[in-house]
Amino acid sequence: MYTVSICNDWYGIAGNNVSAADITTSREEISELLDLLNRNEVSEIHFFDAIEDWFGR
Repeated sequence: MYTVSICNDWYGIAGNNVSAADITTSREEISELLDLLNRNEVSEIHFFDAIEDWFGR
């Protein structure tokens, strides 16, 4: 399960062994991404690919 991390008004996502900081300043966007990752049970192996795909949406 992934959680949101916050640093200096930037939101990121953290898992057990992976994290990505400074993804967006929008709480709505990070909530959308967090829901996508958790709902689809994205493995940590595919974590960064899923985030990259989300940026390209």
